[in-house]
Amino acid sequence: MEECCVICAEPLTHVAYGPCGHRDACVECVARLRFVMDDERCVICQQRCPSMFATRAMGDYTETIGAEAFAELPGRARSRELHHDKKLNIFFDDLAVCRKVEQLRGLSCSVCAAEDGGGAAARKDSGAFGSLKQLKAHLRETHDRFFCEVCLEGRKVFVSQQVTYSRQDLDRHKRGAAEELDAPLGGFAGHPACRFCRKNFYDEGAMYHHMQSAHETCHLCRRAAPDKFVYYRDYDELERHYNAGHHPCLHPECLAKKFVVFQSPQELKNHEGLEHGRAMTKAERKEALRVHVDFGANERGQSRAMERDPRDRNEGASAEDERRRRAAREMAARAAGSASAAERAQLEAVLMASRGEETNAGVTSMPRPPSMEEFPDLRLSGGGASAR
Repeated sequence: MEECCVICAEPLTHVAYGPCGHRDACVECVARLRFVMDDERCVICQQRCPSMFATRAMGDYTETIGAEAFAELPGRARSRELHHDKKLNIFFDDLAVCRKVEQLRGLSCSVCAAEDGGGAAARKDSGAFGSLKQLKAHLRETHDRFFCEVCLEGRKVFVSQQVTYSRQDLDRHKRGAAEELDAPLGGFAGHPACRFCRKNFYDEGAMYHHMQSAHETCHLCRRAAPDKFVYYRDYDELERHYNAGHHPCLHPECLAKKFVVFQSPQELKNHEGLEHGRAMTKAERKEALRVHVDFGANERGQSRAMERDPRDRNEGASAEDERRRRAAREMAARAAGSASAAERAQLEAVLMASRGEETNAGVTSMPRPPSMEEFPDLRLSGGGASAR
């Protein structure tokens, strides 16, 4: 199976590697990383490689050197055994590959290169275009062609690999309607534009980064709907949204802090009690800190909490608490069983009176003291002694 570059996935012909020895990226991708993105790290181990060695990926002309041999590369270049690209600090054992990389990173005109087979490109690269501004002027005045400024900033390739457009094609390109010209971009669908700034960005990722950093979003709405991305031009517009759809704190300190807003009035009241309670009376602060709990009721008017499984009511209770409750219930049952009929009637009358209920006569009756007839075994006999 043919080995491919881990970056561009093209078959490996020439590789460039550092002292770490990872030979997994082609020389063109390594040159692009070092020149365009200013990244000198190995793509595999992320070790910084100040200098690199480029050679064939495999075959008779492949040279493999160890980490200690990299110190000898400058001397081999001075003796013309190797070819050195000083801009990239890459040492080549093949002059043709070195020239190809130099041409890629140069400011050459791709239109001229296409017209005469590369002769003009080589001539321009030799020093005619000392800056990108000069190359743009040449394209505009000679060929009536233009670079896409968004692609120059966002597409990480050499300038010589950027696509040039006519005026009409440039507008189509930004809208994603120039498929035949944008084939090198691979599935390009146009440059998204910020509706506030009227500025185009290279892709959705760059657009998202801009919206997050330059504009505002409501964190409460984002929490409620994470898949929706709604942005506001500035904080003034976001503040109007807060006032219309949420409950912001209007205290001067919180207005100065910004973004102090709550989903419900209860959360706002709790915040005011905690943060601004010094300006409240004791009753107002107590009311602000009160947590209102609304227990729903079923059709029979019973609390839903009463309909729960009895086992759920004791959820979380310890074994010791359960044992104590069981013992208390047993004691209450024994006490109720040993009470006389008169005592139970008296207790029932007291409970009815405390609830304000009426007796059969329609009048609330208070318990009367027990009579001697109700306790025949305690009647006094003559002489004041109890009858046995």
